[in-house]
Amino acid sequence: MSTVVGIIMYVLLAPLLAGLLVGLGAFISAHLQGENPPHILESFRKLLGLFREPWTEADSTPKLLCILRVALILTGGSILFAGGNLALSILLLLFTEFIKIYNPYSIESKSLEQNHEPMELERDLAAFGTFSCQMLLTAAGLYCFTAYISDRGSFLAADLISAGTAPALYLPAMLVGLIALLLFGRNTGFAVGKEKSSFSGKEQAFLEIGNWYRVTALYAVLFLFNYGGTVFSAVVSVGICLLVWFLALLLQKPHSRQPKSVSIAAVSTILMIASFVNLLILLP
Repeated sequence: MSTVVGIIMYVLLAPLLAGLLVGLGAFISAHLQGENPPHILESFRKLLGLFREPWTEADSTPKLLCILRVALILTGGSILFAGGNLALSILLLLFTEFIKIYNPYSIESKSLEQNHEPMELERDLAAFGTFSCQMLLTAAGLYCFTAYISDRGSFLAADLISAGTAPALYLPAMLVGLIALLLFGRNTGFAVGKEKSSFSGKEQAFLEIGNWYRVTALYAVLFLFNYGGTVFSAVVSVGICLLVWFLALLLQKPHSRQPKSVSIAAVSTILMIASFVNLLILLP
């Protein structure tokens, strides 16, 4: 029953929570810039407006790819919230980003055709590589964590929840790496219309709702890192998730200057090396 409840909570409540955070973020951002803030539910209105618009492509391929991406994200997130295999969930989320970058109708590909900026694809591939490495290291680290405390490694999210101690106590480097990914990674924040895209209408709507589900799953992994099996640790975990979300909001344009790509790459490399060392130390 808990498995079914977890899936239903993710499918139904994740977009509601994400939409509220988008609206709250827009409200705070407007106040910081001295502008009139939009209604906190404006994000839902924009998303519904996008779904009412027609498909922009006559070809059925981009339609199928947009729907497939959302379906895979839903599958990966549902596995996670059902207490299933965390590694499989992460692999599905990575595969959705692979589809987004490499398919001929993707946002990145269309931007390249229109703007003729080959560096865009290189940045997308670098961001995808960083995201993939950090998330795969995270899955491996959580497996070693369960093996360290119970002599039996497991990728199941249910085993992490029942471990009785927070993985962050044993995986501090990986926790910092995951937080850095949520703060500075591309497409790791809640927003409507934040991404530059050549898609519009229903394609853009599926892109946005997919991002909402995807980022909710990423924050769920952050929650698992800090959850130790008690109500107090659950409150602390929620507080850390909200703090990371708020910091990510403040670090976005126009509230702060964006760090250079070289700086982000250097920091990401250092954090991945630290995460790998953390993994070696924890190996059973």
